[in-house]
Amino acid sequence: MKKNKLNLMSLTCKQCGSKIIQFDFSEEQKLEIWELIAQDYRLSAVKKIKDEYLWNHKDAKIIVAHFNKDFGKCHRCEYDKLEGENTDCPKCKAFNYNLKIEPPFNR
Repeated sequence: MKKNKLNLMSLTCKQCGSKIIQFDFSEEQKLEIWELIAQDYRLSAVKKIKDEYLWNHKDAKIIVAHFNKDFGKCHRCEYDKLEGENTDCPKCKAFNYNLKIEPPFNR
């Protein structure tokens, strides 16, 4: 599988200091990653991003670390009123991709 475009947004997570990575995953790829994270298989999600999407380990870890499993809910402090994608949590300042992903069984 071809590597998805890598861009560094001009954003830094105010909580951990990581440079935030803008990825160009398809909806199917986002769903595959979300499914692993939703089941608490974060290491498997890192491995998938690394092996199948050809990203380096550091970038894969940054993506997974900031990928919240519930839309609107912070991955770090569980504040539950996040709005929009690519947002900072107003409570703890952690960056959240906050992708609105609909599992196939909800469509």
